[in-house]
Amino acid sequence: MLLLQCNMSQGTSVRQTVDLCQRIDSHHGKPWAIGRTLPNRKETGMTRRFIVKSLATESVNRAFAVARSADFTLSLDQWRGYVLGLIECGPAISGVLAVENRAGTIQGLCTYRMEPSLAQGTVCSVEYQVALDLIDNTTVTTALLTALENLARRLGASALRLDLAYGTRVTDQLLCRLSENGHRIDRVRLVKPLLGGG
Repeated sequence: MLLLQCNMSQGTSVRQTVDLCQRIDSHHGKPWAIGRTLPNRKETGMTRRFIVKSLATESVNRAFAVARSADFTLSLDQWRGYVLGLIECGPAISGVLAVENRAGTIQGLCTYRMEPSLAQGTVCSVEYQVALDLIDNTTVTTALLTALENLARRLGASALRLDLAYGTRVTDQLLCRLSENGHRIDRVRLVKPLLGGG
């Protein structure tokens, strides 16, 4: 795992890459509307709109197909146990953000957890993220990270920390884009599975 971090105080933001970002209602769990203008082959603009919102308990099963696209070993029971635990803590502590297109199809997910950090104070830590789009995965990722950054700021986080799978094509593509928007490699995380544990 690579651990990326974006310091909120630096002023550089993923939001700069989005043409339109409007928070509809930040206090009642309402979604954010996010659009991005993408050029088509005739040099005219096409606006794609996404809704980014907290994943509700009743949508956990529906989101499983998207979650599993990033990890084919993931079972429905594993997904439900993990996500329901995050949702039950409440959105001020942890949760799941989902990106939906206008038709209501989930195209991206990320989990977050507010955590104390020795060097940074409170950080918004993202362990799992996935984006699915036939046209441009970076558009969905940008919408997701923009909403996540806004949420982290509202919750008082001083930094946004992302865990990315090591050595994947998607991670390689994201690293360059994220570094342009204020993220930097902060730590390298090693994992050793413990046989017979938990």
